[in-house]
Amino acid sequence: MRGRQAIRHWRLLRLVHDCRYMTIAKLAKELSVSTKTIRRDLAILEQAGFPLYLSEHTGYDRFLRMNTDWFLQGGHSVRANGYR
Repeated sequence: MRGRQAIRHWRLLRLVHDCRYMTIAKLAKELSVSTKTIRRDLAILEQAGFPLYLSEHTGYDRFLRMNTDWFLQGGHSVRANGYR
């Protein structure tokens, strides 16, 4: 169970990072889980320190965003504070 959850969390992070207009509903569909599961996963990831946030788009859905410096950049792992 934990292995599947960890894989889902990683996929969720990559989807949010890679897609400019990712919503909770889109994540749920892409990962074949409920929106409730996505919200629970997001809470877990935020508590773990991943820089996730919601971005409002003038009158439309709220889109999930993630600071880009948490993934590999130029072949080097860079943390949010800028240190390698």
